[in-house]
Amino acid sequence: MFQFKQFRSFSLLVWSTERKSFTSGGHTLLKFLLFLVVFVGMWQGAGAQDSNDVMWSRQINKSGFYALKLSPDNKIVTASTVDDTSYPKIIILDTAGGKLIKELYGHKAAIGSLSFSPDGKYLASGSEDTTIRIWNVETGLTEKILFKDYPDKRYMTITASFTNDGKYLIALVHRPSKYVGNQRWILPADIFVWRTDTWEITYNTVDEVERTGLTISTNSDYFATFPASFYDFDITLYSMTDFQPVGKLVGHGGYINSLAFSHDGKFLASSNQDQTIRIWDVKKLIQIKSIASGYKAKSIIFSPDSRFLIIGSGGYLESGKIVSIIDLNTEKTVWTYSYDGNYLDITNNGNYLFLNNRQPYMNILMVKTHWEPSGINKTLKDEDISVFPNPSKNQVVIQITSNNIQSISIKIKDLNGKQVKDLYNGTLFQGKNEFNWETNDVSSGIYFVEISSGKMLITKQINVIK
Repeated sequence: MFQFKQFRSFSLLVWSTERKSFTSGGHTLLKFLLFLVVFVGMWQGAGAQDSNDVMWSRQINKSGFYALKLSPDNKIVTASTVDDTSYPKIIILDTAGGKLIKELYGHKAAIGSLSFSPDGKYLASGSEDTTIRIWNVETGLTEKILFKDYPDKRYMTITASFTNDGKYLIALVHRPSKYVGNQRWILPADIFVWRTDTWEITYNTVDEVERTGLTISTNSDYFATFPASFYDFDITLYSMTDFQPVGKLVGHGGYINSLAFSHDGKFLASSNQDQTIRIWDVKKLIQIKSIASGYKAKSIIFSPDSRFLIIGSGGYLESGKIVSIIDLNTEKTVWTYSYDGNYLDITNNGNYLFLNNRQPYMNILMVKTHWEPSGINKTLKDEDISVFPNPSKNQVVIQITSNNIQSISIKIKDLNGKQVKDLYNGTLFQGKNEFNWETNDVSSGIYFVEISSGKMLITKQINVIK
């Protein structure tokens, strides 16, 4: 099905990943040939865009697109853009059919970030006019302007995001560039944290650190920043408890473009100018995967089950227009599309993907996704799971080896079937996974470790002695 509806100069496209036939999307022959040379290895076995997969479309304007965000209930999608006179605005669309609901005016310069409060009632927007606006989504009115009367002039607000518990708003804000040590110019950026109940600043940095991007963990344990530098390629991880750095993630060999936390908050993905996607264990501060993307990915997000990565080229000249869906188990591309993908978002159930494209005008696109099996056996077997030591006095180690990423639940029950511990609910990553059960709060006896994933249930017996 394909529908086209127009409001002024705005359009939104929607397509499905279920189809697997190729269209060039308007590339010139030269670009297409170069595209095949670069990506032939990645395209083996991958699906590709089909115009029949587009559900509905809306055109935005001739130029100017800066942010994209779905509401927590996925009923509306917002985007920051400009009107016909190049004046900045936020548009709110109904995701069911792409109907324009509201246009929000107030900022005086480009709006670089959008973030919903967890209840979806408020929208935070960060702008190059140095302010952050808090909008009432229902009325479309501004309820709060941050930095409006701040004494220290800011250069621009890079990003502003609500934490998932809604208690804080965290922003990254540039100060004017400066020359350091007779060596180079830097563009320092400060971290600001507001309490959302009082809108008072509870924390802010004042240092000479270059920061460009900020992303917040979905479980609000951590947030991460990366620098705007060709000298420093390290990612800094911060604690949400005291907003202090907890460590650095080191490994990229080029300018970092984007960060994304997995939905359970255990992993962080980063895209880079060195044409790699790296997966990091957040708690251990180590790299666990490095995937050759084949191009400089401008944007990156996880699928809801953390099994796939969706990356967009952002229309880089040498890469062309490409959005790829990568299976983290096989590290192979399973679907591709000939669109920019500077900005990406995905629905909570993983059924729809939203992104942008310019061809020839600026558009938003929505994709109906079907996460098909990649040929890997998802079922755990009894021999994949070890529980030791047995008998145990103080601690039980549950070791699970998996050949793919999947969601699991681990519960501890006694002889009567009563649950004594809800040990883990989250993502099981490919390879060896370990979980620890401290037995200090239970008495001696026989217990059962129940491991479930989908319809699969495996039970291991453990004897606890004191």
